Amino acid sequence: MKNGSNSLIVKAQIQRDYTVLHFDEFPILLSGKNRFAEQVVGSLICEQHAEGMLEYFHSLVTAEDFDAFIHQKLTYLDLMKKALQIFHLKVSYKGEILVCKQLAFNQIPSDHLPSKSSFCPTPLGVPAF
Repeated sequence: MKNGSNSLIVKAQIQRDYTVLHFDEFPILLSGKNRFAEQVVGSLICEQHAEGMLEYFHSLVTAEDFDAFIHQKLTYLDLMKKALQIFHLKVSYKGEILVCKQLAFNQIPSDHLPSKSSFCPTPLGVPAF
C-alpha cells in the first residue's frame, strides 16, 4: 500500500456481508461489514484506467442510518453527512487497496458528492419488479 495505514484499511475494507446495491461495469454502490462488524457503505467515484485502478468512498455508518438508507428514508448524501468516518480508497483492478485515506465530509469535492435525491436504488430484499 502506498498511502494510509493498515489500521485505516481494516476500518474501511468490507470483509463480510458484501452486497452490491447498484452495478454497471463495476460495483457502483455497495455495502458490507468490516472486521469489527461495523457497517460500511461504499460508492465508486471514478475509474483511473491508465493506472489500472478504481477510486471509492467507503463510509462507516450506524445500523440505524443504514436501515433508513436501504428503506429509502435517508438519501446517500445525508448518509455520508452522518457517517462516523469516511475513507477514500484507490483499489487496483485485482482488488488490492493501494491508497486509503480518512477524510471529513467537507473535504469531499462537490463534484464527487451524491445528488440530493440519491436514494438507495431498490431496498434490500424487495423485488425490483
